[in-house]
Formats: sequence, C-alpha cells, structure tokens
Amino acid sequence: MKFLLILAVFMSFLKPWSSLHAQTGDLVNKSFIHENISRNYTIYVPEDYSADESWPLIVNFHGYSGDVQDHIDRTQMHDLADKNRFLIAYPEGININRASGILPSFVPLSGSGWSVPGFTTQRDEIAFFESLLSHIENEYSVNKNRIHTSGLSLGGYMALYVALMLPDRIASFASVAGHMTERVEELITAETSISGLLVHGTEDIVTNYNGLQGIYLSVLETANNLAGRVGCSEDPISTNLDDLNTSDGTTVTKLEYTDCDNAMEITVFTINNGGHRWPGSGRVEPSVLGNNSLDVNVSEEIVQFFAENRLVTSNDELEDGLMLGTYQLNQNYPNPFNPSTNIRYSLPQTEEVQLSVYNILGQEVKRLVNGEQSAGWHTVSFKASDLSSGFYIYRIQAGEFVAIKKLLLIK
Repeated sequence: MKFLLILAVFMSFLKPWSSLHAQTGDLVNKSFIHENISRNYTIYVPEDYSADESWPLIVNFHGYSGDVQDHIDRTQMHDLADKNRFLIAYPEGININRASGILPSFVPLSGSGWSVPGFTTQRDEIAFFESLLSHIENEYSVNKNRIHTSGLSLGGYMALYVALMLPDRIASFASVAGHMTERVEELITAETSISGLLVHGTEDIVTNYNGLQGIYLSVLETANNLAGRVGCSEDPISTNLDDLNTSDGTTVTKLEYTDCDNAMEITVFTINNGGHRWPGSGRVEPSVLGNNSLDVNVSEEIVQFFAENRLVTSNDELEDGLMLGTYQLNQNYPNPFNPSTNIRYSLPQTEEVQLSVYNILGQEVKRLVNGEQSAGWHTVSFKASDLSSGFYIYRIQAGEFVAIKKLLLIK
C-alpha cells in the first residue's frame, strides 16, 4: 500500500495541468507505422505556417512515464513557436522496462518512454526517430538545416542521444534534467560535434547532477565532452543570473563555452538547489522532486538557442546553411565581456542597416553600423573601453526588421 501511495504521488507529477500559453496555431494528432507498430505524435503548427516556406522544427520528448499533453503543458512553448516561427513535434513514447538501481525506488519500473543506451536498449530509437522525421517531412515543409531536439529527464537523455547519433540531421539539442550516458559516450565517433544546451538542478534526486558512476556522466563532464568536440575554449564564462524570485529556493548560474568551431555553442544552466524540474514552468508538486526555479524561463532560453543554431559540417557550409532567407540578431559573444565583444546578425537581402548600442536610459552610446549591407551574415566588433560596467542594449534595424538584445560589460 505504501508503494502504491508513493507511485500515485509520482504519477500526479506527470498529469496534465491547465495550459498558460496563448497559442494561436493548431495542435494536430498524427500517427504512422514503424516496425509494425502504430506510433503517435502531436505537432503544433503556428497560424502563420505556409507550405510555401520551409520551417524549422523542434522535436520535444516527454519524460519517463509521462505523456504528450503533460509535456505540452509543462514546457509552454507554443507562443514562442508563434513568435519565432517553429513547428514543434511531440512524439509519444511506448512502454519500456527500465533497469533497477539507476533511478530512485519511487520511480516505476515500467512506463512510457525511450530506449536510451545505458538505461535500456529494448528498441532502436534512432530508426524510430528517422521514421518520425520522414513522416513529418512528408506532411510539412521542414527546413532540414534547422531540426532540433529537446526533452525532459529521460526525454532529455533521448534528445541528446538522437542529436549525437545523427549530427548530420540535427542542428542542436537542449536537455533538461538529462545528460550523457557512458554507453552513449562509447557509441559516438571522434568526429561527432553539435551545439547543445544543458539544464540541471544540483539537488536533482532522480538524475544526479554529479553523475552516476558506471551509468551516466555528470553535467559538467557532459558539457566538457561536448565542448571539446567543437573546439571551444577550455574555460567557460560563468555568470550568476539575477535572483528574480527569492522565494523559490534557487539561484541560477550560466556557463557559456566560447570560441567554438563553426559558430557552435555549448551552454549550461546550473539550477543551484534546484530539483528534477523544467525551470520556469511553475510546477512544484510533488515536493519530493525538489525546488523549481522561477529565475529563468528555460523554454524561452531553448527556443532562443535553437534560433541561433543551424546545421553545419564545414566552414564553407556554415555560411550557406545560415543564409536561409531570414533576419536574425544573435546574442553577442562573449557575454559578459571586457572590453570587446562581437555582434553577429544575418540579412536575407541587401538592406539599409542601423546597429547601435544604448545605455539603460535609452541614450545611444555607440553607432556600429549605418549604411547599406548585402545579404548574408555580418559580424561587428564593439569595444567599450570608455564605458562603465553595467547592462547595455544593442538594437538593429534593417528595413522593417527590428530586434533588441542585452549585453553586460564587467570591468
């Protein structure tokens, strides 16, 4: 009876709750046959979607014993998909049996999920994922240079696993409360490289931030492994984010690995004193899963990260792959910076461009670009030797396109 009560509490964590996002598109249920089994997924299609244009795609995996509706409600990405013009697919896992001794005893030994080497290898999930992509690409106009994976917990392990096994198909991944198993590390080749975002709580009792010997690496070991594969500098930039909610019991530290090959990125959000959660969702039950941070909206961070990454395999392909007919303003790098940083942006056509930096009072402190520029990617250096420490804003206007981002100068 005690086990059933604990199980019921755990499963209540996985039940749907009322959605808070203001979506304007459609959720469409789809199915296809893979290995003689009917497999299901749900896809979110923004109102602006048109088959005349290829759209970026996020494949978002739910956690172990979870389901699609719960994951949709938890991640709350649809308004972000509307604003950033993404399709989002949510595959439905099928029943797996996990090995004992890897997860806490209150986690059921079987449930809906994904077969990730190191946890369970019951099914060939790479073949399933390729079938899933084929079905989506037959149904919708997908930009094949901008396919990304994300997920929570076992879904996070799955997102990373698929991305590392298919680096010629996946542009980048984001894993929340999941990292790299030792078995996956053995399977990937020396040439495998990809951009990745990791989010994990230091007090996660389901998947340990510090790893589990013989099963999976720690979060930082995973990040260092990935950063080494894309040639990033060895010492990441560490930034303590503002403690926006002092009552949630958490703070957030962001690690950014810089100077990576082919403009790739490796980023880690460490949720100090955080539990097994999707930060920013507001979910707090059951309490056994620990604190949920409200200091960072992970869904926003993930969509922004995906917007900045494209599929690349060489320097020549980098520019070709990025010139996809869209305007884009990237986050400056490095950030924070002292005294110089780089600002990168893309134009789909020749435009009159104004790029300026402003202080927090809205006063222009430096005009970086003022004139006509051709289509493609452009990088501008901003040197702030004569400015004081603090936050600044940089703003681009190119035709009707306007975008604004923050940067931080620390002296």
